[in-house]
Amino acid sequence: MNMDDYPHCSLGEDGTLRTTGQHRPGFPRVLWDALIRLGYEGPIPEFRCRPFQAHGLNVCEVRVEIPFDPTAPWTGSVVGSEIDDAVEKMAHVALTALCEHSLAATAAMPIALFPIPDQEDPEWQQRLEAVSDLESPRFSAGWAAMAKYARYLFILQHNTGRTVVEQRMRMNAYEEQATVMSREMEKLRHENAILRRGTLQSADKDLELQVAYRRLSEAEHGWNYTRQQLDLAREEVDTRTHAIIHLEHAIEQQDLELEERAATIATLEQQLQVLQLQAPPAPAAPAEPDAESDVDEE
Repeated sequence: MNMDDYPHCSLGEDGTLRTTGQHRPGFPRVLWDALIRLGYEGPIPEFRCRPFQAHGLNVCEVRVEIPFDPTAPWTGSVVGSEIDDAVEKMAHVALTALCEHSLAATAAMPIALFPIPDQEDPEWQQRLEAVSDLESPRFSAGWAAMAKYARYLFILQHNTGRTVVEQRMRMNAYEEQATVMSREMEKLRHENAILRRGTLQSADKDLELQVAYRRLSEAEHGWNYTRQQLDLAREEVDTRTHAIIHLEHAIEQQDLELEERAATIATLEQQLQVLQLQAPPAPAAPAEPDAESDVDEE
């Protein structure tokens, strides 16, 4: 392993690559900021990465342990294409788990509307409805739009990832089937070689030879079909993997935009409060003349 290829990582004692993911904007930074806001005083989370190759593709498994609860630390793992992408995915999973674990504590925080794994949670649903309801005192069209956008992106990413997992399972099944067929073909070739050497020359053995040829032909046909299905499955997995990479980049870009919008909204709210405090009091209305005194003067 050439460490020059991973300038933002260090090598752990267990042989895994270690990184905090803070070298660029993304979910690791958002996760760390959320932990600080929730009073976390431990060290910055360190992601343990194990890159390898599977089916000719670059793959990276990432694990992380975060003590949301000191008595029972939260652990998770994901598999991605490259280290940075897999770390982003792992941080995203940890962030949604944190928001769900600390749902009550995040009520007054900017992360209150971040998606959580259980999209049907009544408390989280109530928050989303509050900022979306025109008659609610907490109504905010900007927050509602960003929360809904993040929610649907989360659902889309989850469904896409599940499809890729299913395709990989199918590909593994095809490979197992291909291995079985290959062993059967080798066995039939061995039997065919014995028959060709003339060790079996009776009429019955001629029939066995014909049967063996037929079985060999069927096995080769099945092998070719299995290989075709395996190739198709690999192409589909490659397509899905590229789609996920593109989606993760799009999510990262949208997260940056969401952070900028949230910062802009917070700045405008502060400026509005300052303007309200600096506004001069309204002048008092002039007193109206007494009608009876005007009559007496006349």
